[in-house]
Amino acid sequence: DLEESVTLGHAGVELYPPCFPHRVGSVDNLCALDNHLGGRFQTRHTIADLDGAITLHRYVLQLRPAGHASHPLHLHDLAVCLIERFHDPAIVDDLKEAISLEQTALELSAPGDPSYEASKGSLATCLQIK
Repeated sequence: DLEESVTLGHAGVELYPPCFPHRVGSVDNLCALDNHLGGRFQTRHTIADLDGAITLHRYVLQLRPAGHASHPLHLHDLAVCLIERFHDPAIVDDLKEAISLEQTALELSAPGDPSYEASKGSLATCLQIK
């Protein structure tokens, strides 16, 4: 059940306080919670879920900075959430940030890599919307 997934995801993240040295190890929990919030947003269209997912993506990017192998994928995931939020209340800054994130993700990944292809497609969509 989606509601239980979100509740358990929050509980998993809360097991690691912000100052805990192994909080980086909880990135998988953060990503799982983000996926659950995104899924709940898709069904309920509650902007608070999408805002929560965006906040989690920003935090994950701090834990997985440029140079980390999954950084381009996390940039893409944040961009997707911003595009979604742009569509809901039409926040132009979200679209601009999504374009910038996808461009950076493309610069940091290699052609043929799955995250490269995802970012390329998402960037094309953003530019069409713009």
